[in-house]
Formats: sequence, C-alpha cells, structure tokens
Amino acid sequence: MYSQRYPDIASSRWAVIENGFDEENFRAAEVGLASNPLGKPGLITLLHSGILYPIERDPRPFFAALDMLKRTGRIDDSRLQVVLRATGNDDLYRPMTAELGIDDIVRLEPVLPYRALQEMLRADGLLLFQAACYNHQIPAKI
Repeated sequence: MYSQRYPDIASSRWAVIENGFDEENFRAAEVGLASNPLGKPGLITLLHSGILYPIERDPRPFFAALDMLKRTGRIDDSRLQVVLRATGNDDLYRPMTAELGIDDIVRLEPVLPYRALQEMLRADGLLLFQAACYNHQIPAKI
C-alpha cells in the first residue's frame, strides 16, 4: 500500500517487519487453563485486553448493541460478561455503561501485568475494536 502511495521511493527501501511472539509465553500461559475458566459455567465471557481509544477503537457502537440486546431480553448479566481490561479511558467509559444500564454486564478492569495472555486464553471470546482508519494494521494481539 505504501509503495503504491509513494511510487517515487525505490522498492528496495520498503520492508515488512511482522509481529512475532515467544512460544514459551504461550506454553506458560496454558498451564492450568482447562481447570480455570474465566467465567462461571453457563456464562459467556468476552474480553478486550488493552487500550480503547475513544475515536479509533470506539466501543460506543458495541455498548449500544449491548443496550439493545439487554432491553429486548436477549442478554443479561447471568448469561454474558464483557471484560474490558486496561482501556486507558475507564473514566470516559464508566459513565457510558452506567447510563445505558449495561454496567452489570460490562466490567472495566485495571492493567493485569504478566497474566494478560492467560486471561485472554481463558475467555470464551476475544473482542477487537478496529476503526476503518486501521484497516491496514493488524494488532499484535491477533
């Protein structure tokens, strides 16, 4: 994409540096997973781990969808739990979830150093908030 955008720059100047990972981190995180789910039995737990930028990774449409699903009786806190870990903007999102009445479903949690990967592996599903301006970027957490 960038070489097309900047055709005057020689192709030899472009390189892709891919995200990597340490397999040992995953092996360590997998220890005890089977006996240690993130949520209670019968409860679906969705997790987003990391910063949620108010514009670029805006969770408001997701919050609105949760509000609609809750108002129509399709979800409640006995069936769904959403954990937003280390959003960096809890003071902005906490009043939003309270105003929509979904603060019983959506939990804003602090940074979890060194155990974030294990928590991600224990969740039933991982959430990714991605604005169109990031369509050419793949977050490392993928």
